[in-house]
Amino acid sequence: MTEPITFEDARKIARAYLSLADHMVVTGHPSGEALWDGPVTSAGPVRSELAMVALLKPDLLPSLLPEYIKLAHQDREWWDALCVFAGCLLRNNVPLADGLRLFIADVLTDNIEPPKRKSGLSKSVLYHRNLLIWAAINELVSRGMTATRNDASVGHSACDAVAKESGRTYNAVLSVWLKMKRDVNEMTARLKKAK
Repeated sequence: MTEPITFEDARKIARAYLSLADHMVVTGHPSGEALWDGPVTSAGPVRSELAMVALLKPDLLPSLLPEYIKLAHQDREWWDALCVFAGCLLRNNVPLADGLRLFIADVLTDNIEPPKRKSGLSKSVLYHRNLLIWAAINELVSRGMTATRNDASVGHSACDAVAKESGRTYNAVLSVWLKMKRDVNEMTARLKKAK
């Protein structure tokens, strides 16, 4: 087994991940923006799921589209993501599935109204910042650190290193890590269910 990294090296790695998050908050451009070659929207987590399905499991897309379209009627981020996704398909001469075709036709003819945007920081900014915190912790864990504190590692866990670099408390970073871990598991389960 390899030797775990030092706490100082862990802080350097955390700093690198967090600098990406800081850049994204300032510019409003989440990482992965070029993946769809579309306009910036506030639909980061949704676009991530759609892109993963479209690129990695395109055969699942037809079975997931009805759920995605239902979500688009309720959540502006899903609305934006489906519009950008359909635009990219159309730009590349890819036929739209019937449900998506009808949804986009209703959008273009103003037969349906988009859901209202929520105030405050966009879900996309928060999601991508949290995703980078989660990724930094996972990177440190892969290098031999424990994710969270225990009696043997007080002050020297991956969450501690990220907290030290981010200016957040240990509990705030731990909360982000646990939430993102849950979100990733839910998305994985949703993709498995669609098989």
